[in-house]
Amino acid sequence: MTWLRFPIAFFLAFVIWLALKLTETYTLELKIPIRYQGTSLLVPDTARLPRFLEVKIKGRGSTLFLYSIGLKKPLLKVPLNRYATQREITTIQIYQQLVKLWGSQIEIIEMTPRQLPVAFIKKELKKLPVGSRVRLITSKGYWPTTLPSFEPSYVNVIADSTFFQQNNKWYTVDTAIVLSKKQMRIKVPLEHRSGIDVNPDKVTLIVKAQRYTEKCFTLPIQTRNVPEEVWLLLVPSKISLCALVPVEHYEKVKKEDFTVSVDYLLLPQDGTHVVPYVEVRIPEYVYHYYLKPSIVKRVIHRYAH
Repeated sequence: MTWLRFPIAFFLAFVIWLALKLTETYTLELKIPIRYQGTSLLVPDTARLPRFLEVKIKGRGSTLFLYSIGLKKPLLKVPLNRYATQREITTIQIYQQLVKLWGSQIEIIEMTPRQLPVAFIKKELKKLPVGSRVRLITSKGYWPTTLPSFEPSYVNVIADSTFFQQNNKWYTVDTAIVLSKKQMRIKVPLEHRSGIDVNPDKVTLIVKAQRYTEKCFTLPIQTRNVPEEVWLLLVPSKISLCALVPVEHYEKVKKEDFTVSVDYLLLPQDGTHVVPYVEVRIPEYVYHYYLKPSIVKRVIHRYAH
């Protein structure tokens, strides 16, 4: 065991030497990151503010040791809103912030920069209506009976004035929602933009829907306002109309509730054979319809007087 005596003696000597050294006074140069703090409407303009403070400090070795080996990293927090009425943060005010950071155990010898400019980006708070980027998918037979609405319908937005000059709504994220019942309430997140605050960041989408099914009829194409001296032939003379009707109305839907017609006065007089406009009358409860075929042609013959 005699071989252990030398390492132990060396270690004890090192501890005694280190303890004596830590009681001595040293100087140390540090580069301290600065974190500027402001309110939501008064944001630090970091492009015009120094990001680091270079300081030369003096203190006992026991106090500076962890800083010197990098295990303790200081961070200077500067609440700029406290100095909002000033043009710059003075040397004394910076010293006060450093004293809060270190206490009285460390003496500040030199500091660069010695003053900090007070620079802000002013923002505004406005209420903006919620804009929708929600796509309603009707694959399950449900169709919306009302336009989507949101709760709340307005959100608080904090941004610079140029944003409000170009934007008058705050939109939801692009979201696809499958309609699956008569009334749906779904949380939808709002879009995120860097440097802009929005509250709340989610809204509730409210949409009412109804189950629809398809019902088709073959209808004659009626004509209106045809002069007596004109013979008007439509090809085809009958057309298939398919309508989306509520399931509960399916049995009540009658062929007589729909009409398809062509107004002679609205036909072009340039000899075009395609009818550009077919009038369709449908009941109020019909959500959507389509015609087969989609193109109707006409033949006009004028009788000689």
